[in-house]
Amino acid sequence: MTASPAPSCELPPTGGPPRLVDLLAQDLKSHLDAMRRSAQSLTERAAALQDPQLERTADQIFQASAQMTAFVAEFLSRTTPDLPLAIKTEALDLAAMAADSVRSFQETARRKEIVLEFAGGAVPVLADRAALDHALRNLISNALKFSAPGRRVWVSVQSGPQTGECRVRDEGPGLSAADQAQLFQPYGRLSAQPTAGESSTGLGLSIVKKLVDSMQGTLRCESTLGAGATFVLTLPGGNARAVS
Repeated sequence: MTASPAPSCELPPTGGPPRLVDLLAQDLKSHLDAMRRSAQSLTERAAALQDPQLERTADQIFQASAQMTAFVAEFLSRTTPDLPLAIKTEALDLAAMAADSVRSFQETARRKEIVLEFAGGAVPVLADRAALDHALRNLISNALKFSAPGRRVWVSVQSGPQTGECRVRDEGPGLSAADQAQLFQPYGRLSAQPTAGESSTGLGLSIVKKLVDSMQGTLRCESTLGAGATFVLTLPGGNARAVS
């Protein structure tokens, strides 16, 4: 199975055309995401065929593409956090978007011995596809990043009277009051550390918050130190008014 490239947030010019390096980085990230998902499918096929050589090859492709994806994501977060974002909303199924994001992280979860679960039916929302994809992937990635082996991460969606909601809950170390005060600030550094040496720029959540705000949504965190964290992303329901 060949995975289609994941969409990426397009950044508009600030007084001139987009920089070539930004366009190239965004395009590279899309192709790397596709490589990683294809390698994940190849790993599953190799396991079914009980072909250890093919499994090793697939693993090498997955690891290399994952490392490069992390590098590109860090590069983009360091060079574009303050630029305005081009947001154009459309009717989307939050459940389908969230489920796709969960599938793309199943191999990462398996490697960390974390159970990643999804629940929920169709939830119509108005959102920018690329911005929502980025937000969901960042929240799930963070939940896995700060969870120890043997833990669980839950992603669930539900409809409200005028909204759609996605909750990403983990069994990580949780957040102190001091952590929560700077959670969505650029370059904010938290007391919790990734459990497998993953990189963290301190920009991911601030960018997600900016994206969600631009879609007229909200992002909040519910957490108690030592008891995990839940990030709640809320967006206008599918019958709300689109913005562009």
